[in-house]
Amino acid sequence: MCLNQILFDEQIALIGCNSSVDSVHMLRHRRQLVVTSQLLRAFPYPHRPYDPSAARIADKAGRRARAADTPSLQSGAR
Repeated sequence: MCLNQILFDEQIALIGCNSSVDSVHMLRHRRQLVVTSQLLRAFPYPHRPYDPSAARIADKAGRRARAADTPSLQSGAR
């Protein structure tokens, strides 16, 4: 199964779990989340943990583009 399909299934299960009003439907979506979690762990893609400090370091070094620095985002033109 491709990564896009796994992530799509995860989002559908999350939406279904949050919108369920009875426990039977909620349990079904939670089981789907467990299966999706197992598929994500088994996916042969090198996952990197999110490190918020890396974003701050890159920002201080001036490596991240800011919306204010991009002319098309300032004027709304593309």
